[in-house]
Amino acid sequence: GEAYCWGSDFFGSLGQGTTISRPDAKLPVRLAGVIPLLDVRAAAGNLVFTPGCGIAATGAAYCWGANNSGQLGTSATQDTCAAFMLTFGCSGIPLAVVGGHAFQVVIPGAEFVCGITVGHTVLCWGTNAMGELGSGGNQGSSLPVEVLGGLRTP
Repeated sequence: GEAYCWGSDFFGSLGQGTTISRPDAKLPVRLAGVIPLLDVRAAAGNLVFTPGCGIAATGAAYCWGANNSGQLGTSATQDTCAAFMLTFGCSGIPLAVVGGHAFQVVIPGAEFVCGITVGHTVLCWGTNAMGELGSGGNQGSSLPVEVLGGLRTP
C-alpha cells in the first residue's frame, strides 16, 4: 500500500506535501498522506499539468499535482500554484476525487483524467477544450462526468 514517485516535482507532482518546484527526485520518494494506494498512475511525457492519481482499496480515486483545469477531480485544493502567468489550485498530497465513485482504474492525461468504475461506467474530469471528457461539448469540469452515450467497458 505504500506508493512512491520520482522525477519532476512541479506543482506537487511527487506527492510529498509541497508545491514548490525543487530539483527532480532521482530516486523514488514515498507519497505523502495516510491513504494506502494500490494502483498509482501518471501520464507519460513531460507534461507539467498532468496529475498523479491512484486508487485506494475502497476504490476511491485520489489525485495530486496541478489543478489548473480541474484535473484533481475536486475544487478543494490544498495550495495555490503559479506558472505561465496563471494562478490555480494545486495539491502536494493526494486529494479524494469527489462523487464517492469506486474505480477499477484511473488514467491521467494532459490536464484531464478518465476512470472506469467498478460498475464499468467511464467518467472523466478536467479540461475539455478538445472534447477530452466525451461530454459532447467543450466545458471542462472538476467533477467526474459520465462519457456520453452510456459508454461502458466489458
